[in-house]
Amino acid sequence: MFHANQGAAPAEQELIVRRLRNQRVPLAILPVDQASEIERVYPLVKEYLDMRYEVAKESGFGEGRPIRVLVDRNVAASQLDAELDLPCFTAR
Repeated sequence: MFHANQGAAPAEQELIVRRLRNQRVPLAILPVDQASEIERVYPLVKEYLDMRYEVAKESGFGEGRPIRVLVDRNVAASQLDAELDLPCFTAR
């Protein structure tokens, strides 16, 4: 979770990216209305997300505020949720 510029210093961003690399994070959720702020405030994290993840879906999911669901290109989904048309992942 990134909020209010917490973790925005380059050393903190590097720590965030290291943690993302070392943990299994098959999904990332990005509020569409905050995408430009994340790109500006967290450029190292954004670069990692762009390199590792792809957009699975962008939708408000009936709630109005659109979100972007990113999936890790290196983690295979166990199935596809028929209702949301999104990949599902099982715990290792």
